[in-house]
Amino acid sequence: MHRIVHSLILCIVVGISGPTAFAAEFNIKDYGAVGDGVSDDRPAIQSAFNAIPAGGGRVYLPPGTYKVSAPINITKSNISFIGAGTTKTTLLADGLHQTLAVVPIARPISNILIKGIRFTNPAATSSRIGHGRGTVQLDSYTKAVTGVTITDIVIDDTPLVGIVVGADKVSITNSKIHDTGQHGIYLSVAKDVKIENNDIHEITTGNTDLTSQSGIKINISTNVLVKNNRLSRFHANSFGILVGGSSHSISILSNLINLSDESQVGMRLYSNTIAKGNIIDGGRGFAGSSAIDIKEGERVSVIDTRITGNWIAPPVIVRSSAVDAQFDRVVITNGSPTGWQFDLKSSTGPVVQNSKILSGGYGINLGKSTGARILRNTINVDQAKYKSGLASDFTIIDGNR
Repeated sequence: MHRIVHSLILCIVVGISGPTAFAAEFNIKDYGAVGDGVSDDRPAIQSAFNAIPAGGGRVYLPPGTYKVSAPINITKSNISFIGAGTTKTTLLADGLHQTLAVVPIARPISNILIKGIRFTNPAATSSRIGHGRGTVQLDSYTKAVTGVTITDIVIDDTPLVGIVVGADKVSITNSKIHDTGQHGIYLSVAKDVKIENNDIHEITTGNTDLTSQSGIKINISTNVLVKNNRLSRFHANSFGILVGGSSHSISILSNLINLSDESQVGMRLYSNTIAKGNIIDGGRGFAGSSAIDIKEGERVSVIDTRITGNWIAPPVIVRSSAVDAQFDRVVITNGSPTGWQFDLKSSTGPVVQNSKILSGGYGINLGKSTGARILRNTINVDQAKYKSGLASDFTIIDGNR
């Protein structure tokens, strides 16, 4: 019997806790920071970091706006970087550079906490800005970065990516990211990452060299949990959540995604991904937009998912290179009036079961798929419930209504 649902959630994220309270505190004003939004406070802030002993310490930013002309670099372990709160402490970048970089030089870095700071960078968008450069950047290209907690921060008004993660055991929680460059959060060669309870919206860029944007992009990464985030107000050629190639063990749970423009996709999924309990709202309906797009890879499961709003194109698409895509308890409340709601194209082994299509023109298009299973669904459409096309070895159970 074809396995329908994974027996376990794929992603078991390693527990991450922030650094313990360090006895040594380094107030940046003791090192000459002004905080008037005009003076260059980068040398003072970096001096505070440089003064931290090997055992670690806490760098504190009192209320103020601290302008920095170059990236602030964290190069040691066991460090807390704490502001007075996102409405009181602002780091203002002056130019097209990272605001904060966790970057090992002499040895690996671990146990870092970043909290209570607003990051902003009103520099003009440049064609040089892409997904490799973040306002906050965790960079383990030379040596390892592990155990980083980012919580209660704001990133806004920047042409750069919000947060770039090239590190392991990272937690990003309770933060707001908006009006950024190509991506809100971008994972590249990361492992054991939790992204939970964040607001991510208005991801846009004037850079014509960049072909796509996303709220959260996961690329070449393993064991990632994306849970209880709110993603909205994207622009053309955008993805709410984009799982790229060579990523595995990805869990996308209970997120709310609102689309607001044409040529958008709520979630594009890749191998060994489970998406459960998500809500995707298509808004007023835009040409070329879809709720779920499984482009390629194997064993993707979409469970307990509600698709609302209006749709012109099929809200669910399974591409020809996908294998064993599984849909269980998916509800489409207001489907495309002139198109199919599930388009299985030329995929292999797709399963649609226990799902509901409550309105729309057509139901499920099997296309040229092989081994499709259509089991126990409710399909309420104006025209045809199914189209087998050139599909082969398919099964449609009488339980469908």
